[in-house]
Amino acid sequence: MDQALNIALFKHWEEQLVDLSDKADKSKNVMDTSDLTRQHLNGIHIVKQEAYEDYHAGFVDEAAKCQKQAKAVATSIHLLLHLSRTRSRALASPTGAVVRISIWIVKMCAALQIPWHRSA
Repeated sequence: MDQALNIALFKHWEEQLVDLSDKADKSKNVMDTSDLTRQHLNGIHIVKQEAYEDYHAGFVDEAAKCQKQAKAVATSIHLLLHLSRTRSRALASPTGAVVRISIWIVKMCAALQIPWHRSA
């Protein structure tokens, strides 16, 4: 009877050992999957951070240039509207006014590096 009891206890503990081993394997799989997800998200973060560092300064410079250009365009429009309402003595003839304004706009575009071209 001792042998039957020993065999029963052996099977019982063997089953317990297999169950615990299965649970340990499942826990390790969950942990490994979580670690891979963490590494993937960290990789995405690194790529985005490097892109930000590479392009942010250029974006700030371009935004400042666009702001200057917008002010120049607004000033040009304001000047044209003002001249269309009241004619200055210095710009008495419409042709002279257009030429002077055109030259002024071209000089402003050149100073602010605004691309422009003359139509043929």
